[in-house]
Amino acid sequence: GYGSVKDAPLAAPQANWNGLYIGAAVGYGIATTEPSVDFGGYAGLSVDGLSSEGFQGTLTIGYDRQVHHNWVIGVFGDYTLGELETDISLTGSIDGEKFQKLGISAGLGEITDSWAIGARIGYLHSCCTMWYVAGGYAQADLEALEISKTMDGWFIGGGVEQQLSGNLFLKLDYR
Repeated sequence: GYGSVKDAPLAAPQANWNGLYIGAAVGYGIATTEPSVDFGGYAGLSVDGLSSEGFQGTLTIGYDRQVHHNWVIGVFGDYTLGELETDISLTGSIDGEKFQKLGISAGLGEITDSWAIGARIGYLHSCCTMWYVAGGYAQADLEALEISKTMDGWFIGGGVEQQLSGNLFLKLDYR
């Protein structure tokens, strides 16, 4: 018999994981650090904790390559806009008495101008969903009490990316 186009099997939708991409994100950032700060012995002060939080927006550029049926590798860079309001907790001794502690928790400033570069490896769970792990290097500027300090370090994280339609993807990422 004669076949028709209607009789042809339908191809499963396939996401294109190869190539250059750009992205934008909004979210809420939370950062905690354990800084090492020396106040030169003044009142025996030391930093006990430093935490930041606030809304941010991120611009990303990256390149992914599907290297196997189920595996994708890629590199990326991002720049984050917005500010994380920062609080500091100080402890120390007074008049040389090590057993007498002073606790201070106060608004300090904000973290601004953060960026990151990294790489990821992903596993394609289905045609349109990728679970991945990522790692890289990040840097942020801390503006506080007329002091500017650059903080940097390595990060590791992961996430999931879902194709919504065509070249539109939704990503949930944690670092």
